[in-house]
Amino acid sequence: MGKIFGIISLVCGIIGFALTPMGYFAVPLFLRFVLLFATPVLTGTAIVCGGLGIAKDDSKGLAIAGLIIGSIGLINFFAGSFTSFWGLTY
Repeated sequence: MGKIFGIISLVCGIIGFALTPMGYFAVPLFLRFVLLFATPVLTGTAIVCGGLGIAKDDSKGLAIAGLIIGSIGLINFFAGSFTSFWGLTY
């Protein structure tokens, strides 16, 4: 089927991973809400497309990389949400 799921997974994983810490630092409040909703959507998309890419794509390297980066980004998002909710810092 090509590499389309792997590419989507990798791109969404990188963008979601890069946006994860920005939701907790010095950004304007309206942008913080956008980032807090966009990050789990992008990392979740990376995880789903990574799984589909491993199952259906010819080349599995991009899908595996996107799956790993998306998973780390989602874990980082939930850890940051938990610590910022309880007033803790990194």
